[in-house]
Amino acid sequence: MNTKEKKTALITGATSGIGAEYARRFASEGYDLIITGRREAKIKALADELSRENNVNVEVVLIELSNTEEVDDFLERIKDKDIDVLINNAGFGTLRFFHREPLQIQEDMVTVNILCVMKLTYAILPRMLKKGSGIIINVSSSGAFMATPNEATYVGTKAFLRAFSEALYFELIGTGVKIQAVCPGLTKTDMPIRLGIPEDQLVDRGPFKWITPKDVVDASLKCLKGNKVVCIPGWLTRFQIFTRSILPDSVYYKSAYSYFKKNGWIEEIRQETS
Repeated sequence: MNTKEKKTALITGATSGIGAEYARRFASEGYDLIITGRREAKIKALADELSRENNVNVEVVLIELSNTEEVDDFLERIKDKDIDVLINNAGFGTLRFFHREPLQIQEDMVTVNILCVMKLTYAILPRMLKKGSGIIINVSSSGAFMATPNEATYVGTKAFLRAFSEALYFELIGTGVKIQAVCPGLTKTDMPIRLGIPEDQLVDRGPFKWITPKDVVDASLKCLKGNKVVCIPGWLTRFQIFTRSILPDSVYYKSAYSYFKKNGWIEEIRQETS
């Protein structure tokens, strides 16, 4: 890609995991990058690596996306930038019952997982439409199809991203702008570890199989070439979601509850209401 053809990709939550893999992939294609994160040393090390290995410019933005003032300042900072690819990857979740998780944390989750996606898309999409090209990828989750206990707000935000992306797809037909919701299942990133899951437990177990960030991005970009709006990486995750879609709700709820209870995902809370 020569200087005149230089394009820019903006990737949120690019410090590690799926976001970092997207950054590597687009840098290898010659894109300049704007990457956001909170862990300064780690994201700057990634930026140096990508810039050195791919001869691209990498701008690092340290930002707390749950802080609406910081987000608004960031939007002001990029308002005149020509961004060709937007990857809304940043997000977080927790593993506690809804009524036991502080409401502020859940509000922050909605801000990061939903409001930031809306604001960035709203800011960048008009410029994409004006030039008749662009890519927007929203990182959702298999939880958008299959809710799990202890993640009520998280899976709710991911279901929003899936529906939001599908609705925008219809609005953008014929404009040259592509949109995708990528919905990975269990993925080996540091997010599960930050949630308190020991690394040695990130192993395949029964119907639950772990994939890598590379698997996710490979599937996402393959789906993008095929203009597939909802991308579900991994055949097993696709099979699980398909099975969920054809089962009567009553059957799914009963079998899923039994599985969750057997594996310790559901604790007794009746004493709180008795």
